[in-house]
Amino acid sequence: EIKISALKAAKEKAIYLLESIGEKPGKVISIEEIPDNQNYYWRRNQNVLSNVVIPTNETSPAIENVATIKLRYQVKVKFEIE
Repeated sequence: EIKISALKAAKEKAIYLLESIGEKPGKVISIEEIPDNQNYYWRRNQNVLSNVVIPTNETSPAIENVATIKLRYQVKVKFEIE
């Protein structure tokens, strides 16, 4: 879903920019996935981090300060110009 959103955003940006010069995007020429180097540490240690057990029974205290996981995906898309 994130990859699809990234492609849609690339097309919307191309439409916006090309409209400023009276053009519009045509067919896709290429799609290049750009690796996210910011998450290198997480991916490298994912097996270690995934072995954490969090108790969920009613006698355990509530979990506080849970961080939200933000996903980011970048693509480089080339379009023909009509």
